[in-house]
Amino acid sequence: MHLLNEIVISKTGLSEFSQSICSLQKLESLIYTNNLKTKSISNDIGKLEKLKILKLNWVGISEVPNSIGNLKKLEELEIHGTKTGYVLNGKLIRFEGIKTIPKEIGNLNSLIKLSLFRNGLIEIPKEIGNLINLTYLSFNDNNHLKDLPASISKLKELKVVFVQGNAIPIEKLQQLKREMPNTTIFNGEYIK
Repeated sequence: MHLLNEIVISKTGLSEFSQSICSLQKLESLIYTNNLKTKSISNDIGKLEKLKILKLNWVGISEVPNSIGNLKKLEELEIHGTKTGYVLNGKLIRFEGIKTIPKEIGNLNSLIKLSLFRNGLIEIPKEIGNLINLTYLSFNDNNHLKDLPASISKLKELKVVFVQGNAIPIEKLQQLKREMPNTTIFNGEYIK
């Protein structure tokens, strides 16, 4: 099992993220999805030094471990649907989702795609401006997100920014577009 380079864990009903996953030294792709009962991700995830793809979609987490900044080879990071809910015995169980991502995200210099869709994000750390290889950025459906850090304008490789379903004023998006004329910015309509 220690030779696995890709693993998909879906719809398991797990209440916690197994630390044994973090001992898979050759792992390049980890897709952990539709496990809403999982409340936290082990800080040991930072030990997966060969990881290139990490998808934590539709899990019940409220924070992202700081150790995510140790994943220097990570090219694609998706965290979707932490602000959601499910019905259990006729009762709606809600999750508030992640409110922010750790500033250590700025250490992920290999990152090309960052998608943080439908979480509870209220702020984005300025260190996101260190992601010099980023080409795709999505913050869709984080309805309490009111601003983006100015450091995003330093991302010269950035081709697309999705910000639909947020509380970011149109004027701020227009300013970002002026600073990044070759980047497509979409919030339900294309920003000009």
